Amino acid sequence: MSANFEGQYKILCHILKELDNYSTSKWSELFEENSEDYKTTIENHQHISNVIPPLNSKMIEEIANEYVGRYHMELKKPFYLPPLEEEDSQFIPILNVIFDVRNEPIKICYRVGLIETYLEDNIRKARGFGFRYEYSHGEGRHGFHHSQITISPFEKPLPNCPFWIPQHIPCFPMPAKCAISLFLCMLISLYGKKESGKIISSMDINNRYIDAVKHIIN
Repeated sequence: MSANFEGQYKILCHILKELDNYSTSKWSELFEENSEDYKTTIENHQHISNVIPPLNSKMIEEIANEYVGRYHMELKKPFYLPPLEEEDSQFIPILNVIFDVRNEPIKICYRVGLIETYLEDNIRKARGFGFRYEYSHGEGRHGFHHSQITISPFEKPLPNCPFWIPQHIPCFPMPAKCAISLFLCMLISLYGKKESGKIISSMDINNRYIDAVKHIIN
């Protein structure tokens, strides 16, 4: 593994810990305010987090420490991202990280599930779909950093996700230059210019990782 990936892996561990702090703070604010505008968001979060238990801060710290020196990671439980903006806030965003550069071909992928709930025969059920943000596949047709739809951010498909969704096209190019800027592209696509700028600023990471997306968030 190149020293470049080693450095990016360590930065990614740092980002996850900082993002967890930001996300926990945002969800706490939402629950404390208990705004009518976010009533559905709160209800969905409560239901989904019971059905799909999230990683907690201690688990995230342990994951980051456990894999230092091994440089591969795959989350086994979902990382709950900050709440989305009001228009789409009924969707609860959960994250899986796959980072494995031990052997060729390398695999770096950030998978996001977007889950909401609905009532059917007075029973609350979950449904969702997701996106995966992938590092370049090398010389193949997807030999560029990109994003695609997915039904399986984790091992199993998301509940009530239609299996007919195409998972290889369209393949949206991402303006990333490395694994870290690809992660930032993922955040920008979910939170937009203003909020993603706040999130990225809270992470305290080197500007060289932000350069690839600076023209978007500035």
